Amino acid sequence: MNSNISENTKKTVIRLWVEGNSRNDIALISGVSEGTVSNIIAEWRQKFGDSDAEAIRELGINMKRTGIDAYSLSCHILL
Repeated sequence: MNSNISENTKKTVIRLWVEGNSRNDIALISGVSEGTVSNIIAEWRQKFGDSDAEAIRELGINMKRTGIDAYSLSCHILL
């Protein structure tokens, strides 16, 4: 599945999805169809399991909403 899509594009799609962007917005930003976005997300969710994928997305959405980046979060966790 999605073998002709570059790894960079897949990573961009997943990052945008984790940040809470809509499939339509992700498609526009990454230059692929909404169907391809859905397939990339489904493939990623299958690797991690639905509940873990949703937990990661929820964390990403909350981080974006509060303005915390991954580096800041990791510093707080280490404290």
